Amino acid sequence: MLIIAFESSTSLIIHVVYGIMLMKDQMLANPFSTTRQIIGRCFVTRSGFTLIEVLIASTIMMIVFIVSGIVLVQTIRNSDISLNKLLATKEVIETEEKLRRILSRMGPRLDEVTLTSTSVSFKVRIPFGSDGLSVDLSERIAFYTDGTLRYERMSDSVTPLATIGENLEEVRFSMPAPGIVNYSIMKSIGTVRVTFTGGVTSPNMR
Repeated sequence: MLIIAFESSTSLIIHVVYGIMLMKDQMLANPFSTTRQIIGRCFVTRSGFTLIEVLIASTIMMIVFIVSGIVLVQTIRNSDISLNKLLATKEVIETEEKLRRILSRMGPRLDEVTLTSTSVSFKVRIPFGSDGLSVDLSERIAFYTDGTLRYERMSDSVTPLATIGENLEEVRFSMPAPGIVNYSIMKSIGTVRVTFTGGVTSPNMR
């Protein structure tokens, strides 16, 4: 809309300036001998600005204001996009670091890792005591429709352990090979969308 307004205003300004220049040529061709001249209803004195000079100055100022406004709006728009991209990238990287740290705990058995497109379920072996005893706990990372990525413990009920990320647009999981879990994280802020892809190979798998 700004571009249309600018083109319309420019066309109007060109017509006004052209008419003013024709008036000036007519005045130069038929000058009056009196100190005070009458042009239609407007008076011009030799000691001040003429009507033509005022109109030309006003036209130039109008052009400058229109161009400056367009440049300012475009600059603000570009600044907003850059800021949104920076914020989205920062949040995606923080989410990926948390996700990678948790997935690296998977183990010890490959056949105990199960995936859907939005979740990863696995077991974690927790040692306790000095006699080498340990216990295997069932855990899960799941992406919910509200945009939350959660780390949970599975038993008779689901126990939330941590929130990995919030306000995410999409999180997808896949297993291209045994023991490798790939993921993609998508985050949108305003008109900016950032996607991060990565993968984890657990050292505990066998």
